[in-house]
Amino acid sequence: MKIIDLKTWSRKSHFEFFTGMDYPHFNVCFELDVTAVQSFAKEHGIKVFSVILYLSSHAANCIPEMKTRIRGDQVVEHESVHPAFTIMGKDNVFNYCRARFDGDGPRFFREVEVNTDKARQADSLDLGDPYRDDWLYITSLPWITFSSIQHPIHVSRNDSIPRLSWGRISQNSDTRTMPYSFQAHHGLVDGYHAGLFAQILQETFSRPESSISL
Repeated sequence: MKIIDLKTWSRKSHFEFFTGMDYPHFNVCFELDVTAVQSFAKEHGIKVFSVILYLSSHAANCIPEMKTRIRGDQVVEHESVHPAFTIMGKDNVFNYCRARFDGDGPRFFREVEVNTDKARQADSLDLGDPYRDDWLYITSLPWITFSSIQHPIHVSRNDSIPRLSWGRISQNSDTRTMPYSFQAHHGLVDGYHAGLFAQILQETFSRPESSISL
């Protein structure tokens, strides 16, 4: 992790402008082709959700701005960030689950499966370590196709953890697509970075084997 020098930071004026707003987050939604992702998941016996989770984490870790966080009066950039995602628990009540992302596909998929099973059995919401911010908050809504979405944030605490989510996969002829949402703090991330994230994500979705070593 490194501390960013705010005096020489190229985003200094943007950071000061947006952190002064009541709601500094922005959100964009786009459609992705997941045909190859489903084929890859089926071929290797991995859940589609886990493949998308891995590739989303991979794409975020390719972009420094997605690894940047606000800590009080400081801005830091993590070496890597990890998925903190929702899973369906008891009585159709969701819980939080986490996994470490380091590019090791087999280890990642095993950890997601083990931690998901534990979270499903929990009797209360697992909020994790409140002082860690090297997360990506991730959720899926497999029941609906959406064109917009908004996530809750801690406005008073300059919450700077990105929110990523995706919806129901739809069949269009021989192609399968799904909506994907990208939400981030505008003091740290711009539309350019959202576009870059979407580009990386679609490239890896089209060829999952290029980013996942099994």
